[in-house]
Amino acid sequence: MRKGAQTLVFESKPVILSHAAIGGKKEGEGPLAAYFDFLGKDAKLSQKAFEEAESKLQELALDTAKRKLGVSYEDIDVLCRPARGGPKRNGKMKKKSHR
Repeated sequence: MRKGAQTLVFESKPVILSHAAIGGKKEGEGPLAAYFDFLGKDAKLSQKAFEEAESKLQELALDTAKRKLGVSYEDIDVLCRPARGGPKRNGKMKKKSHR
């Protein structure tokens, strides 16, 4: 149920029903390569720009998780993602410490 424009209130605790691990060439060369669902042949997944590659990674992750669970887009009520760039303070991005 929605409470306001952006807040959702759940009747029961949300659960993660499926997941997917998508990576590129470097991940495929590492010790955890066997745990990925999909590994691209290059860092940009044959896209022209990294931003396009990031979108492709997200699309592949969602499609893979959906397929593993055996559901369609119509079966999904809510998709959550972490906030870009980390926590905000007073409407501005919080600087990360490099200590």
